[in-house]
Amino acid sequence: SDDLKMNDGIFSQDGEGEEYGRIPVDQLRPTMLQGGNVTNNGAAEQNNVTVTVGVTGPVPFTSAINGGVLSPGATLEISEDYALPALTTGQYNGTFTVSADNPDQVPTNNQYFRNFEVNDALYSLDGIGIHPAASQSLGTLGTSSFTGAADGLILLNYYDVTNPLTVYGVELVLGATTVAGGYVIVNLRDTTPVFADNMIPVLAESDPQDIEAIHVSQGFARVCFPDPVVLANNGF
Repeated sequence: SDDLKMNDGIFSQDGEGEEYGRIPVDQLRPTMLQGGNVTNNGAAEQNNVTVTVGVTGPVPFTSAINGGVLSPGATLEISEDYALPALTTGQYNGTFTVSADNPDQVPTNNQYFRNFEVNDALYSLDGIGIHPAASQSLGTLGTSSFTGAADGLILLNYYDVTNPLTVYGVELVLGATTVAGGYVIVNLRDTTPVFADNMIPVLAESDPQDIEAIHVSQGFARVCFPDPVVLANNGF
């Protein structure tokens, strides 16, 4: 009768749903959207459904978010914009736990684990290597992912810039099936023309970077712009 399930955990640094695995310390906002989706798998209505977010790391913090009443079979996102303490660099490990007034009869599905990292220089969505191994799922996206994409494939990633940010280039993590011999060009664009299907305006562009055997063996390639680019508060 009493079975709540914690489906996932949310750490959205921009408060609008984007979740970054690694974020520079000077890009943190004063608040972070956190919480998660909860399902009532039991036959009884659950009252005072609460998600407790406990975060360990250099600056630990904890919050409790009340979602009220949850009917049998229903799913609800229970989240809030949490006022962050002044986080310093390092890895932060989050434990999301759901509870209610009635004792849960299946406690094994009451928790979800999700991590993020605050650092000085790397801004990435993926968070590869910092999430718990049991919940980390890896995949690749590249020229072999689409028919006829051996040349000219364009991949885009979104970064939310809160404070002025100096960008030197992009680090590409390479999949195990990467073959040396191709090349990549990295460029930086404003989201406004991109969302309007206008791919012409370019804020910065790298020279072509050959993907060599050393890149394949080390698993990544760093592609730098000819000059550093300073970005203002915007989306890119």
